[in-house]
Amino acid sequence: MGLAPKHVTLSTSGIVPGIEKLAKEAVRPKLAISLNASNDEQRDVLMPINKKYPLKELLAACKKFPTGSREYITFEYCVAGRGE
Repeated sequence: MGLAPKHVTLSTSGIVPGIEKLAKEAVRPKLAISLNASNDEQRDVLMPINKKYPLKELLAACKKFPTGSREYITFEYCVAGRGE
């Protein structure tokens, strides 16, 4: 498609084996992690994948993910307010 990896971002809910597999690729897109909660109890309710790959395991995989200079992992967090 002619897209440079630095112009592509892969967003995941936190599937740890996929992150680990992506980390081994020679050419990688940017990585974004959808957290949507700051603790396992809330995240279990909002994102059932957290029961299989809890935050501790997810963050460990992120710490191992190779990033070059000026590269970073984006953590996405949605905040929903009450409609008033």
